[in-house]
Amino acid sequence: MANKNKETQNTNVVDTDSSDGNYQTLLIGEAAKLSTKSVGKLGFEIALNVKTNLKFLRITNNPSGGLFSRGWILITDIVELLEKQEEGKAFKSSTFQPLMSGGSSNNVSFLSSILRNNLIGFIKPSPNSLFLHIVNPDLAKQVEIIQKLATIDGKATVNSKVKSARSTSSKK
Repeated sequence: MANKNKETQNTNVVDTDSSDGNYQTLLIGEAAKLSTKSVGKLGFEIALNVKTNLKFLRITNNPSGGLFSRGWILITDIVELLEKQEEGKAFKSSTFQPLMSGGSSNNVSFLSSILRNNLIGFIKPSPNSLFLHIVNPDLAKQVEIIQKLATIDGKATVNSKVKSARSTSSKK
């Protein structure tokens, strides 16, 4: 089927389009897994859906072979979910379950790892547990950085303001 959007029970949009033709990649990155015992890094991608002009994130690679869903997750749905979390209160990776398509139990932990990555930085590790998270107090700033990702002539670019903001936020 062509580009079909599937709404989950929580009305979050997961773009299940299997064709990448509707997407322009804006950012490709790797993120360390949550467990220090795990080897390899998770690949991820942020892209612009050219039909909807919305930004999506997906997991693209797991070199250690664990199953995961390659479905696109709307960035604004991630942000809305994080904004509902109590400030400073730790939460589990399972909080992200409503955003995920596919049945792999790895999805939520992998997404948590990616959202902790310095390139995105929406969440941080909880000081109480390696597997718990807190919302980054600078979430709005991190979201702005991601929203400024753009393409010029089909090629991903990051303008100098975004680069310097990312450099500043990664030093914290």
